[in-house]
Amino acid sequence: MPKISEISAQLADREAIRDCIYRYCRAIDRCDFDLLASVYWPDATEDHDPFFGTAADFIAFAKDMLKSMDQTSHLVGNILIQIDGGTAYVETYIRAHHRLPRKNGERHDLVTAGRYIDVMKRIDDEWRISARKVVRDWFREYPDSADWEAGVFGNPFKPGARFPDDPSYAIFP
Repeated sequence: MPKISEISAQLADREAIRDCIYRYCRAIDRCDFDLLASVYWPDATEDHDPFFGTAADFIAFAKDMLKSMDQTSHLVGNILIQIDGGTAYVETYIRAHHRLPRKNGERHDLVTAGRYIDVMKRIDDEWRISARKVVRDWFREYPDSADWEAGVFGNPFKPGARFPDDPSYAIFP
């Protein structure tokens, strides 16, 4: 039977791995590219169709791509984590919503679902992504059906913003 200290260490590792995944989603949705860089090791790779290359090059690619979109929202579901010493193999189910313009300027919504297949490494008690492959399982595209001026249920609202203007930065530096 494992010792309490071994169980505590494994739970701490699992929580640190989940936190890394959550920070990735926040970084993408808020366009916080310093935060995005903090989830990868310097030599990490990213296979994120249509991109394949280093994590640093992916961040540059993501900056340009995300600037063309109005909003994104990445939601995490099931997370399967297998830890082997200082390496973790992680499969995370995701659903991502995107509001973006078509070439003719009309807005539409793109919803994708899939998985992040990650190899993560622990170095000096910190877990980060070493290699990521994004697997897309399905997608749907919809014409923009929302009246953004009228708002939700006829109540105007101000949608979340990107770094540093989102209200969450008032509590999360």
